[in-house]
Amino acid sequence: MQQVTVRIFRLDVATGRREPWKEFMPSDPAGVGLINPVFLTPDGRHYVYSFRRVLSDLYLAEGLR
Repeated sequence: MQQVTVRIFRLDVATGRREPWKEFMPSDPAGVGLINPVFLTPDGRHYVYSFRRVLSDLYLAEGLR
């Protein structure tokens, strides 16, 4: 099973140094294929993201003639 995770990094513009900051993943990742986009407030205290979920049903029929 593939996990859909978005990783956000902090970037020090002066040095170019990049460090991990947060990871986003829906609490129920079933059927999630893409998380996009992630929006942050200027102070980085709040964020919002959206994702698309595609679910379907699979039926098994046995003994058909």
